[in-house]
Amino acid sequence: MTTANATKQTVPAQKIAVEALDAFCLTTLLAAGAGEKTARAATDAMMHGSRLGVDSHGVRLLDHYVTALEGGRIKREPQMRFVTEFGAIATLDADAAHGAYAAYEAMRHAVSLAARFGIGAVAIRNSSHFGPAGAFAMEAVKAGYAGLCVCNSDSFVRLHEGAQRFHGTNPIAFAVPVAGERPWLLDMATSAIPYNRIQLYKSLGLPLPQGTASDPNGQDVVDPHAADMLAPLGGAFGFKGRSRRCRRR
Repeated sequence: MTTANATKQTVPAQKIAVEALDAFCLTTLLAAGAGEKTARAATDAMMHGSRLGVDSHGVRLLDHYVTALEGGRIKREPQMRFVTEFGAIATLDADAAHGAYAAYEAMRHAVSLAARFGIGAVAIRNSSHFGPAGAFAMEAVKAGYAGLCVCNSDSFVRLHEGAQRFHGTNPIAFAVPVAGERPWLLDMATSAIPYNRIQLYKSLGLPLPQGTASDPNGQDVVDPHAADMLAPLGGAFGFKGRSRRCRRR
């Protein structure tokens, strides 16, 4: 008996106009039954990620969102409403909306509160995956404000030297307008890499960076298919969580 080794077929890289990719995402979501506001918000968030080269949180998520819409996990026409509001703070019940739709609405309301009180903060409940947190922090920048966006997530991250999932990737994004220049933006997961980076590397057939993920026993792995949990922030890998010290003489 002979065994043939399967050869992975690679598709040549192609350049696609931003406008064409935007239209494709929007049309696909509408065809899946999303309302216009949901489709527009999800597309804007994905395009933010892809345009900045963060493909883990870009248009790669389109298939996931279509599946969630068709399966009913995300409502196609949610009835979002602000259920509490006191001074500069408010709470938005997203009614199982797409996370991007809810996050954009919440940030716009936070901006309106900041215009009245100098600061605005909106919490969201009953929402879903929203993609790149930086997209929503940047929404505040468009209005001339600094924006902060944070989110919880499922438990994907082990502790240092741990061997079980303990906390979420819990992303943080902070954006600040800069006069005469592009805005300053920080968008990061509180883990060595985001969970969606594993999904991206699976799809590309690439190994993970060393020290970013572990198998179910807590042993480091570079095979994305073997990864069960993420390494925590502040390990040997990468550019996050390292302290710097400056001494003035």
